[in-house]
Amino acid sequence: MSDLEDGVMQRLTARIAFTYARLVTVCAALPIPVALPKGQVSHRETVPAVRRITELITETLLPDEQRGQLVTAATMWLIAVDLHILLTDEDGEGFIESRAVGALGVLIMAMGDLDALGRWQALNPS
Repeated sequence: MSDLEDGVMQRLTARIAFTYARLVTVCAALPIPVALPKGQVSHRETVPAVRRITELITETLLPDEQRGQLVTAATMWLIAVDLHILLTDEDGEGFIESRAVGALGVLIMAMGDLDALGRWQALNPS
């Protein structure tokens, strides 16, 4: 990979981790808290846990808008991880700029929803 590609991949990896950390915080503050794996964890641990959020969300006591924000954020994070896996697959096509930019874009959308949900949680403590 070129220096530019390496830099983009480092940024993407950091943004995936940062967004996941925000997801952990938001899920811990739900009316019925959902614990996600914390610390140094791999996609093997985090991906199934985040997928489970999208299944469990119907059981939480959230208004529709906030439920939608959580499902959207979780789904967007999963998309970014899938794209990251494609970008780093040794048997795949390697670095493709549109995939990297797309992954960063969906993480921006995920953070927007997580920030909105976090603001709602701050105004409506459980």
